[in-house]
Amino acid sequence: MARETYYIGFDTANGGLSLALIRLPAGEAVFETLYAFHDYPFRGHAEKLPVLFAEALSENGLSPEELSGMICVTGPGGFSGVRAGAAFANGAAAVSGTPIIGLTSGVALAASVIVSCAGSLSESDMIVTISNARRGEGYYALFNGSGKVLLQDRMLSFSDAVKSLYEAAEKNAGEIFIIGHGRHNLLDMLKAEAPGFKARINTDVTAESADASLFTSYAVQCAFPQEKYIKPFYLREADAVLPKAVKSFL
Repeated sequence: MARETYYIGFDTANGGLSLALIRLPAGEAVFETLYAFHDYPFRGHAEKLPVLFAEALSENGLSPEELSGMICVTGPGGFSGVRAGAAFANGAAAVSGTPIIGLTSGVALAASVIVSCAGSLSESDMIVTISNARRGEGYYALFNGSGKVLLQDRMLSFSDAVKSLYEAAEKNAGEIFIIGHGRHNLLDMLKAEAPGFKARINTDVTAESADASLFTSYAVQCAFPQEKYIKPFYLREADAVLPKAVKSFL
């Protein structure tokens, strides 16, 4: 006999903090959001994430063992944010036995378009996800309107991202959605380096960070693989520099 199922998803990798608890009623295909938190920009992921996780469950009378799955964004993104999310997911899974679905930042961001524009996208449309990685670079990925990966998450200079987008747009005649907090950087570079760019760029869906209520339902609907353990997805080492040795005056 079918029973209702519960899933919790969170993202700490993309400069913000987003967490959502959703329920899928027995025999139905429409998710209900029971709890949602979304804040961008955000600092202090490692401290706040456990609090939100516990609050979401307690407000709905659930224990971690009653979850059918956890959805965690594994990166790429800020080093400490990526590490905080993956470490928490792995720890919670080890204690409760709840399986984890790991999503890349690109997939989580693309879900913002795919879910919010459900039914109106075509395969000729393109979704560009771009997060500012600083140093003139961004975390970049490409998808078509059905969610098929055209380019996996990678780090590119914004100039190279423009070249990639220009080449992809020549093969796809549809609308282009640009999502992520590197969006303005990419658009500025596009204006400077490709003034003749003619493809239609959507200006209605412009999220800067991934929304957990959207990517959680998307991951469950797509039946992404479940794991007991996930690895953080880094494309760059930590920027932190160890302090120089302190000279002794003794």
